[in-house]
Amino acid sequence: MHPQTWGWFFAFDAALCFAPGPAMLYVLAAGLRDGRGAAFAANLGIVGGNALYVALLAGGLGHWLLATAGASLLLRLLGAAYLVALGLSIYRGAPGRPEPNRAPGRTAWRRFVTGIGVQMANPKTFVLYTALVPRFLDAARALMPQLAVLCATTLAVQFGALLVYGEIAARFGARRLRPGWRRGLQRAAGGLLMTAGLVTAAA
Repeated sequence: MHPQTWGWFFAFDAALCFAPGPAMLYVLAAGLRDGRGAAFAANLGIVGGNALYVALLAGGLGHWLLATAGASLLLRLLGAAYLVALGLSIYRGAPGRPEPNRAPGRTAWRRFVTGIGVQMANPKTFVLYTALVPRFLDAARALMPQLAVLCATTLAVQFGALLVYGEIAARFGARRLRPGWRRGLQRAAGGLLMTAGLVTAAA
């Protein structure tokens, strides 16, 4: 792969990963609610969802979904419903530190699994791997090495972007904010996730 081609892909991918979306909102909510460890676990879940998408699309799922209007619509509606339900859960959740009887490992695992669900429900991920990545592949060269480079790049960029957001949320959430402010921030994150789900359904 030509370095200039990779550079253009990196620029497009970074713009997508740093743009506000369900993944960023979920990591922010996790960091505000449960701190740095929860944000990191949510980040790993998002990246894990990306990796799972790569495996599924490499197996031909992307072409099948693009060719099957009903399957594509069903996937979009299921993803939208998941985002709305998650946003409602975050909106209604109590702000503050983790409960004393909640094991940190269990909280991290729940954040990780939910992160996978968030990314699998995110239509931006589907667009990235079915529309953007193929445009940067050179048909005159071996495709698999190019695909590996591009996928590794987007996983690294996504992880780095969410690491920044998670750190910001964790530091902000660690401050001694008034309960009203904490609840307001949490409700804002939940409301934006619900909005993202509704926009996904209407797209």
